[in-house]
Amino acid sequence: MPRYFRLVCPVEHMELVEDLLRAQEYSFTPVPFSPWARRLVDEPKPLGASIAAAFGLIYIQDRSSMLAPLFLQPPDGGLVVDMCASPGSKSGLLAQLVGQAGLVLANEPNERRLGTLRHNLSAMNLAQVATCCYPGQRLSLREGSMPYILLDPPCSGWGTAERNPRIREIWPEHKLKPLVDLQRELLRQASRMLAPGGRLLYSTCTTNAMENQEQVQWALDSLDLSASTMPVLPGVSSAVSRSGHRSWMQVDAEVSEGQGFFFALLEKPGQADLEDAGHHVRFDMLGEPVDVRAFYGHESVSWEKLPPGRIVKFNKRVVFLHEKTGFFPKTLFWQGFELGRVHGRALHLNTRLRLLLPKFHSQAGLRIDDIRDLQALLQGRSLPLPAHLAQGVHAGPMGLYWRELPLGWLTVKGARCLWSPR
Repeated sequence: MPRYFRLVCPVEHMELVEDLLRAQEYSFTPVPFSPWARRLVDEPKPLGASIAAAFGLIYIQDRSSMLAPLFLQPPDGGLVVDMCASPGSKSGLLAQLVGQAGLVLANEPNERRLGTLRHNLSAMNLAQVATCCYPGQRLSLREGSMPYILLDPPCSGWGTAERNPRIREIWPEHKLKPLVDLQRELLRQASRMLAPGGRLLYSTCTTNAMENQEQVQWALDSLDLSASTMPVLPGVSSAVSRSGHRSWMQVDAEVSEGQGFFFALLEKPGQADLEDAGHHVRFDMLGEPVDVRAFYGHESVSWEKLPPGRIVKFNKRVVFLHEKTGFFPKTLFWQGFELGRVHGRALHLNTRLRLLLPKFHSQAGLRIDDIRDLQALLQGRSLPLPAHLAQGVHAGPMGLYWRELPLGWLTVKGARCLWSPR
């Protein structure tokens, strides 16, 4: 099955990211249903080992998995909850769709998988995501408060048979009742949280009707939900669906180049009114406000590139809190986007935090044109600084660029520099 991936960068950097991939002899083609999606054609070595992947500029994702956020269609500036989010594939694409003015709350019930979720979102530089860890059926959000919800619950995974040939042995039909019961609990909670006029996208990676069509019919019969027409996505033809129903779709893995996902779009009757959603979180109660001008080297950091919100400190951790987290109730325990750690008067930024890199300037950053030098940095080797940088006194972090493409932050030691993935 062909591999798919998506670009995770601003529009103005897309061409440079593609050039970086081509410099390592990868080739790919665009995918019509999303400007960020690409279909891999030539893979000289595993795509996950590419330089672009190391710096979080691409995310490898199954074609069908990309469709769930696109069917939900949250608008720019939208507020979305992903109820079962790890490893972050769909949360990441949702964050790209809502942009910096929007916010995604990515909930992962499994504490062991929560770290993977946060790591991936951090690598993708998606500051418009907050994370939390609750059983989805007990997610502590107010009734009728969320305009967009993605529910991709635990399922039997029958649609992944090409990748997992024994999946039907692991999850035979007679063992599915606990999964079906859990899915209904999650659907009930999603319906409770969904705002009037809001949309709920239910998604699984199984072909089993008990977890798909029958669950949707149960939701329509038992919950305050109605069917909504699935949007038409370019390049996603009805030929890949075994269902002619307008509100749900079953992907046929044999012809679609993606796994056998199921999607259903539901909505709550009524009109959305989020004007009184209420900023129930008092920001002055969350962490210690931070004045970034107090840190050494703050001048080299483009703080203005963060979304609307504020920067606070929890012990030594420096965290960004998006302004839309004010919609969360006081009872919700959540985490913002970590920027780095404080040591004395120095802020050690996460080295992959390219979001805060300014436009390249030869006096303040290191530009690399040779792929071999980037590979050396990724292997832990240090590089000599150019003479004009080595002779100056540099306080604080130094930006790393491939041509004009921001990559991350270097550590400077004397006349040499190095990069480490933290």
